[in-house]
Amino acid sequence: FADQSGTFEVAERPDGGKCLRQTVPRRGIDWEHYATPEPYTILGSTKWYNYEVACDAYVEKAGYAAIFGHIKYSLISCANPPRGYWLKVNTDGRWDLMKFVYSLASGTVPFAADRWHQLALKFSGETITASIDGVEVTTLTVPPISEQDVAYEGGAVGLGTGWNTARFDNFSIREVAGPAPAIN
Repeated sequence: FADQSGTFEVAERPDGGKCLRQTVPRRGIDWEHYATPEPYTILGSTKWYNYEVACDAYVEKAGYAAIFGHIKYSLISCANPPRGYWLKVNTDGRWDLMKFVYSLASGTVPFAADRWHQLALKFSGETITASIDGVEVTTLTVPPISEQDVAYEGGAVGLGTGWNTARFDNFSIREVAGPAPAIN
């Protein structure tokens, strides 16, 4: 994992064992020319296409946890999240499937603080499926990728939070069936 903002470190699980914990609960001092983005960490390759990324998330007290996929690049010189897709789930139960800063789908689910939940994103060709606690909350087909929108065709994965502490465990990436990308 390569932290882009915040601090993700190995920590104790509340129920025993080890996990990855985002430890920065509030925004620090911003750089002179831009605000610090909310905490996120990424890993992988911009050449990954058909896969499912999943993890267990534990938000401490309040806030949100997120899982990212198809990240083509991130710019830490602005307050925006990385360019890609992400599933964001708040302890008030609201979830959003995002494309960069734009919501593609949203809803509500039970998502209490201080307990483990599973988040998953699956990418197969032009289809994206988001799941929370093993329940599919949305499946959508994105329009064919154009030369102008190549950043979302494939890419790395990641984890994120708001300015809150959260833990992540049982992170996995597995290849799934799907067509080869249209644009390389």
